[in-house]
Amino acid sequence: MPIIIMTTGAHKNEEAIGNLIDYMYSSSHLVYGSPFMVFSYNQKSVINSFKLVQEHFDGLDKKRIQHIIIGFDNHEKVADGMAWDIAEAATMFLGNRFQCCYAVHHGSSDDPNYVHIHLAINPVSWLDGNRYYENDQNLYDLKGVLNNHTSGMYNWMTHRKKSRPWDIE
Repeated sequence: MPIIIMTTGAHKNEEAIGNLIDYMYSSSHLVYGSPFMVFSYNQKSVINSFKLVQEHFDGLDKKRIQHIIIGFDNHEKVADGMAWDIAEAATMFLGNRFQCCYAVHHGSSDDPNYVHIHLAINPVSWLDGNRYYENDQNLYDLKGVLNNHTSGMYNWMTHRKKSRPWDIE
């Protein structure tokens, strides 16, 4: 069954935004990716867009980026196109208030067949400066959107996981 994983941790350093977005779009496992509610489609512009919103709303001293991973078990045989469709639905939902981008990856260092989606979310709303918090309600809301989008085809699971140390620094 697919799982929505919200990584938790500080991510207060300025490099956290670039580290995650660069990883998402520079990985050899990248199939497709796209930003939502940013100024342009290149990595540097996405990073700068996140920073500009944070500067505007005085959000530089708190968490700089939220990372969510949507992963699929190998037996689910999720096609890259279906993963793209799910990623689009997630960013359309999140993008109503927050800048975000996604990358569909096919494969990982542990499993060449692992299809998963990385979502990078600016935790400062472009709309009003309110924050996106790493909490269960936000996970359940996203789960509900994806369940509706996929017409109940999947039994979505949710999980919060501590970021690896290199993600936080």
